Amino acid sequence: MDPFCGCGTAIQAAEQLGRKWIGIDDVTYLAIHVIEERVVKAFGPKIKSNYTLYGRPEDAEDARALAARDWLEFQKWAVFKLDGLPKDRPGAHGGIDGIIRYHQLGKDRASRAIVSVKGGLNVGVDAIHKLKSVMKREEAEIGVLVCVNPSTGPMVREAASERDTGPTNKRVPKIQIVTIEQLFGPSPVLLPGMVDPPEVLSTPPPLAKRNRKRIEGQTEMLFPIEGAAEMPKRKANRPIRPVDIEVTRSAYTRKAKQG
Repeated sequence: MDPFCGCGTAIQAAEQLGRKWIGIDDVTYLAIHVIEERVVKAFGPKIKSNYTLYGRPEDAEDARALAARDWLEFQKWAVFKLDGLPKDRPGAHGGIDGIIRYHQLGKDRASRAIVSVKGGLNVGVDAIHKLKSVMKREEAEIGVLVCVNPSTGPMVREAASERDTGPTNKRVPKIQIVTIEQLFGPSPVLLPGMVDPPEVLSTPPPLAKRNRKRIEGQTEMLFPIEGAAEMPKRKANRPIRPVDIEVTRSAYTRKAKQG
């Protein structure tokens, strides 16, 4: 049992050794999310059927209870459910509770969607207006408004008044309203022309021929060490051969016997 689970190192080690384990972290839901993400990345999605996770909302009723008990934790939880990154500091945040980053074909830089989480019974059209203002200031293409309570008709109409965004083959609403119930299914946020970031970012740019030859030719870096046997001279950029190692050992052995 690890009562201070942190990032889940002990849990991963225990799972690799085939042992039973219990991980506890009562600081924030963010920590539990990081632990689960690490375990799933190490052992695959099937690992989720081997453990039970406590303390996380399992339905809309649990989510509303979390919102009433700890609003900041609810905001983080809601943003994570949308595959976004929450703001790490409480307080004034300029109307941004989280950011969803995504990549579009034909664009070198990642695009952003602004997430705003609202609760209470008095959320209305003003929330849409504020979200529009933040999107304009941050130059974001998508705005997502998460509502604890059902949205009103004027809110829906105001959100729909914005033109759709994205490439011609995949236009999506510029402002999207998400309910708590939708957070428990597939991600309800529609992103325009999204591609998988690892496929875009994991492929390094090709090296120029001149640079590639220079890098391939640099097999080692030799530093003089006082008192060490001299290395036999060899041609530059020639790979090390086993015979070089044997010659060096022999020279070192002779020097040791002479001493």
